[in-house]
Amino acid sequence: MDIRHINEYDYNLVKDFLLSVKTIKDIDEDVLKNAMIVVDNNDILGAVSYEKFGISGLIRYFVFKRNLTNDTVVSLFKMLEETAYDDYIKDIYCVVNNGPIEELFNELGFLKEKYKMLFIDESDFDLEGNSHAFIMKRQIRENICC
Repeated sequence: MDIRHINEYDYNLVKDFLLSVKTIKDIDEDVLKNAMIVVDNNDILGAVSYEKFGISGLIRYFVFKRNLTNDTVVSLFKMLEETAYDDYIKDIYCVVNNGPIEELFNELGFLKEKYKMLFIDESDFDLEGNSHAFIMKRQIRENICC
């Protein structure tokens, strides 16, 4: 099993893996370029990616097969965190809508935000229509300096 950044050879495999999830209708090509993946014998077992908005990042895809160990999922996320750090991201945000996912993000160091709206680059992610969804945040860097 290998945890790595997506490359041109993985691209279609990862895209097919993500599109196998019922709630994912299309793939943002720019977001997919930021993906970290878990691969075993050319079988994609997990993927996580973020979209960059200035000094903030929003997790857009975090999909993994249920048989992955917690340690592997944590390692996958740690690679994303290191990449985000190198990309000068200060905070990573995610939208959570169920208990088990909240527990996972808590283990990854995320904290629940009290706000129901998140503004990134003047775009708002309004969660008022989904009473179960909420925002969580993890600080990656203390400060971003020139």
